[in-house]
Amino acid sequence: MSKHLSEVTRLASIEALAIEVGESGTWWFARPTLRLRPIFPSSFGEEVRVGSRVGHSLAIERRKQRLTRAIDEGSDESQTDAFLELAEALLIEAHDVDPSTARSIVTQADWSSFTPMILSLVFPGSEHRDEA
Repeated sequence: MSKHLSEVTRLASIEALAIEVGESGTWWFARPTLRLRPIFPSSFGEEVRVGSRVGHSLAIERRKQRLTRAIDEGSDESQTDAFLELAEALLIEAHDVDPSTARSIVTQADWSSFTPMILSLVFPGSEHRDEA
């Protein structure tokens, strides 16, 4: 019995949430994780320190910001595009797939259950979860 594409491409080192995506089956979407970041000194001679936060990669954070802007001021089309790009980025971070494969997978989702789950990964506890 051959493995499903989602199992073959899954990057096991990435913490992710399994979500049923219509006929495509179950796929994993990257969860926020602990991220280390440099804290640069405010004056010469001080050491660079390390700070931490829980979040996603820079690529996902940028897509999250784009979605937030689209929700605040964009059209339905721009909101949909921004959401799809975000979902694709979450999928790509957890799987070794190209953007066109990711787009094909996320567009097969049952939006009524898929949308709130994706939004809960990037806006935990926020009002955005209910706007799906």
